[in-house]
Amino acid sequence: MLQHPAHLIRRLSMETSGAIAIQMAIALPALIGMAALGAEMTTLYVHQKRMQQAADQAVLSAGATGLSAAQRLNAARAMAATNGFRDGVGGTSVTLNTPPKSGSNVSTSGGQEVIISRPYDLHLARLFLPSPITIKARAVTIPGRQSTGCVLALSPTAAGAITVNNQAAVSNVNCEVVSNSRSASSLTMLNGTTISGPVYLAGDASLSGSAAVLGTPFVRNGAPLDDPYSAVTIPLPSALGLKCTNQTNSKGEVLASNKSLSPGRFCDGLVTSAKEDIVMTPGTYYIEKQLSFNNNSTLTATSGVTIILSSGSSFGIGNGVIWRINAPTAGDFAGLAFISNRSITGTVNVQNGARLIIEGAIYLPAMNITFGTNADTTGAKCTQLIAQTITISTSLRFEADCLASNVKKIGRSQPVLSE
Repeated sequence: MLQHPAHLIRRLSMETSGAIAIQMAIALPALIGMAALGAEMTTLYVHQKRMQQAADQAVLSAGATGLSAAQRLNAARAMAATNGFRDGVGGTSVTLNTPPKSGSNVSTSGGQEVIISRPYDLHLARLFLPSPITIKARAVTIPGRQSTGCVLALSPTAAGAITVNNQAAVSNVNCEVVSNSRSASSLTMLNGTTISGPVYLAGDASLSGSAAVLGTPFVRNGAPLDDPYSAVTIPLPSALGLKCTNQTNSKGEVLASNKSLSPGRFCDGLVTSAKEDIVMTPGTYYIEKQLSFNNNSTLTATSGVTIILSSGSSFGIGNGVIWRINAPTAGDFAGLAFISNRSITGTVNVQNGARLIIEGAIYLPAMNITFGTNADTTGAKCTQLIAQTITISTSLRFEADCLASNVKKIGRSQPVLSE
């Protein structure tokens, strides 16, 4: 029996079977689209966060004093590239403004501003936003406290001017490690080694075998820092008219009757026997030809002593040797504990298990120094290490509480994040 069309329409409108499926079929594309849109916006947020971290590190790298404008820009771009944002690639832009062009530090002397930007293509979000969308991150530094350098390699060209190997660690977070070498491997770190404090390089770093710089900032390609003791005159003893002391024999060996030494000119060097205990009274000790402290001997020189290597080529601090030296706090050699004449090259070997408790500076401007396995530098409040090149094969800690030691500062104005 045929039904009237109006009746059929009324029955269809009241039918409910399959209603949920129809509604889901209509809503599902919208739900999927919203989820995809949310995922896309989350991805953009992650990119922006990474970009902000890169900008922070880039502006810290650019904020070192002593850099030219070109060096600052190169340092910022190198750090940004390390974090995945290379200037000119994929539309990425890394710019540096000195002083900042916006914000609260536009008139701050020494202020630095890094801006990183990159375009990102949108997919679903392009329904609501123009595509591509440009994400930006901005970071600003201003000059902060003076950095506290404890370790400085003076060589302008050496590869591995500072070398850390054998799973060693330089552990003081307050001690900045500095190399003036412009080599691409100015700092060489191998085999799981770490540096806990900031690092400042005139060149670049070669890190391998899980080696890591843990401190910040980590500045590459900066301007070389000044030698803080370059103005100190280190005279030859002959120029001072000093005569040879009679406290050692012709082999440089300490005479049995002279375990407590007085300042002077040691023309045949200074050599100790194994397990020999030596005391130095206050003053300046000029050592010629050789310096050799043999295994398990000790040196106590804690009342204001400077040891100067004036000539020679054989310098060793043997296994298990313990040196305790406090530099003078006044006079021509204030802050200097163990130093060499600028004409002397060669290497000072601090052998396995030796311990240097040095209150003041080790200053070997034309010499190299190496630290063997289990050598130690703990026990002093302030130890500076300055040499042509430095090789560390053990975990060392150089303390930087130097106010009372009257050492000269190694360092620079260290930038701090402001915006």
